[in-house]
Amino acid sequence: MFSTIYNDDLTAKTLPSLVGFGIKRSKIIISKMIISVIMSVLIFFAAFIVYYLIFTILGFNMDGNMRVGILNIAVVSLLKLLAYSTIASVVVYGIQKATFSIVAFILLVTGLISQILFLILTHIKDIIDLYQFTLIPIVGGFIQEATFLTLLPYIIYVAIFFALSIIAFHKKDLEF
Repeated sequence: MFSTIYNDDLTAKTLPSLVGFGIKRSKIIISKMIISVIMSVLIFFAAFIVYYLIFTILGFNMDGNMRVGILNIAVVSLLKLLAYSTIASVVVYGIQKATFSIVAFILLVTGLISQILFLILTHIKDIIDLYQFTLIPIVGGFIQEATFLTLLPYIIYVAIFFALSIIAFHKKDLEF
């Protein structure tokens, strides 16, 4: 999904063409984010339906609590995917190399970067507790209680990287 939304434009040199036609760079980034949200929601909704159908076909009884639990896991996974797409979009617009952006996205999704950050944060925990600013507790709070206040740190987290994407894209010269 990430490759389809972001990297096809890089390999086809569509971004310079869009900017050349006068479309603002921030509009391009906003449209990519909207497309990313729509595709992610559709994919996760379809996965939830398929999972539910498989449960039904196999004859398992899925009560309301189980459906809510599965939906929570799907929503948290969706939020993580959107955050990782936003973080990797900084690489897309800053470096504008398809390979680097895909590698960055894969490293984020597989959790390798989270594990490295966790190791670093555990060693400097005595100095300052930076763990609270990572995506793990931010999205984890959403599982326990889904309110706007639990989503607010996530929204701020994504907004920071969204702004960094816009800044990186504005600073990057495009070859026409």
